Amino acid sequence: MEKKRRSSVKTEHRAITKIRNLIDDLNFIDYHFQEDDKGISFDGTIDLFKENIDYKENWEGSIKVQVKGRTKQKNPISVSKAFFELNKVDLDNFLKADGTILIVVHFFAKDFHKYNIYINPLLPADIKKIQEENKNNNLDKIKIKLKEVKDSCSFEKICRNFKINQDIQKGKIDLINNNFAMDPSYITKFFLWNSKEFKLESLIGSTQYLYTYDSNKNLINIRAEEVNVLYRKMNYVVTDKDKKIKFDDVILTSTDDDKIISFGKSFKMNPEKLEFSIKIQGTFKERVKAIEFIKSIYNNSGFIIAGYFLKINLKDTFDTSFKKLYKDYKRIENFLLKHKIEKDFNFDKWSNDDFKKLDILISSIDDKKPIKFNDSLNNVMIGSYKINDLSLSLLAVRRKDGLFNTYSLWNSDNEYNSFKITTPDNKDIYCKNKYMVLDTDTYLSDDINYEEMK
Repeated sequence: MEKKRRSSVKTEHRAITKIRNLIDDLNFIDYHFQEDDKGISFDGTIDLFKENIDYKENWEGSIKVQVKGRTKQKNPISVSKAFFELNKVDLDNFLKADGTILIVVHFFAKDFHKYNIYINPLLPADIKKIQEENKNNNLDKIKIKLKEVKDSCSFEKICRNFKINQDIQKGKIDLINNNFAMDPSYITKFFLWNSKEFKLESLIGSTQYLYTYDSNKNLINIRAEEVNVLYRKMNYVVTDKDKKIKFDDVILTSTDDDKIISFGKSFKMNPEKLEFSIKIQGTFKERVKAIEFIKSIYNNSGFIIAGYFLKINLKDTFDTSFKKLYKDYKRIENFLLKHKIEKDFNFDKWSNDDFKKLDILISSIDDKKPIKFNDSLNNVMIGSYKINDLSLSLLAVRRKDGLFNTYSLWNSDNEYNSFKITTPDNKDIYCKNKYMVLDTDTYLSDDINYEEMK
């Protein structure tokens, strides 16, 4: 038996009917659609009013729309995104009209009572971006992304924001440039319809239009950016159970899929999935703070967030997972304290080789273990020694076995108040005052002791 084909004209009629029904639920929006319209690229207009639509003085403007109806074999009810192949000529005409809202209604072939409404509010900035992305496309049609509209309120928000941005972008096509070079004197703004129900999270997944103004308040650039991630600083703190360790850098990161709370650079939690993760990172002081906080979590099975104690079910022990790391950081901390080094260091930029060098140096200076230096050194090395962003002033003296005893110039006792230095031309010089042979870098080291110099 031959399958009956749905009339495309009837499908278009049904699509327009669904949009009419959507708008009829809104008090201050009206429409003018022509179901059999065979005109250029447009199927009618949506009229916006500030109050009662019965009074002409309340009219705020009109938006051109194109409405399409399509039949889908699969049930579209659960599909939140779709695509529509739009003629390039239609897209060009949309730009000439300073933008157009494209509306597509998908009907389920087996039951026309099941449908989804999809939309793309194509403003000049969007159209220019699409044209640029498809400039090497020789096909007559361009695939346009669509997002589902689930209710009348969402539809009104899209229309109101479209009109606000259309009025700004109208006649400003030459200012649309996504690769615009910013300057500190410029100010960038974006504009939203002042709905009482607006929530910041509603921006996720939307396209926002950024307007850049010069110091004279002249609009100089327009660009479109899709908001995929939203960061918000929270106004509460995280502490250990004893409230001795505090984090006030709590950030809520929202995406289409998740909401993640992070703090202290090393901690993340997903409240919905009941997940808590640790990745120690940051500067040295931030890492020490993190490892102390981790120790408290294990000791107390949780921590305090926004005034509430959050219990964490741990499957391992602190000694199993963090004891060695804790000892390593405390060893570094003690070394820095002993040598009066107050500067913080960006350990995120340190390599494994950097950490190995520091470990060897601590063993040599504090634990009196002889180490091997560059073979090109003669009897003595005196001056600045750098490991990434850490600078120490060292005195290294060769032993009979070829290894070196190493000392801090500023903050350790050593027996070498006088010593022999071999010059590049192999002459031996006996030095009785170490300060006479130090270079500029040595006086800029992180462990310098000005009291000792007096």
